[in-house]
Amino acid sequence: MQLTDGKLKFLTVLGVVLLFVLLLVLITLIAQSVQLKSKEKNLQEQLSQLENIRDELGEKTSDGSYRMTMEKIEEYLRENEGMIDVDDTVWKPAE
Repeated sequence: MQLTDGKLKFLTVLGVVLLFVLLLVLITLIAQSVQLKSKEKNLQEQLSQLENIRDELGEKTSDGSYRMTMEKIEEYLRENEGMIDVDDTVWKPAE
């Protein structure tokens, strides 16, 4: 079976198109991989921050879980989130 010039050109064009599509797919996968690694890094940082807060607020029990007291939670919220209690007096500078 001999390849005619028309068939050879068709196969060449088909090969180039297939190679181009595969290259686009590869570039897309690489870009998604980079995005996922960035998201994973951000989530790991958030997890670390949450674990630090958990350790700050909670006491580890004998079964490995954490028990948080309202006093520690309120203290954390006052110091870090600006929470005030209903009975607190708020002083504002005069205008």
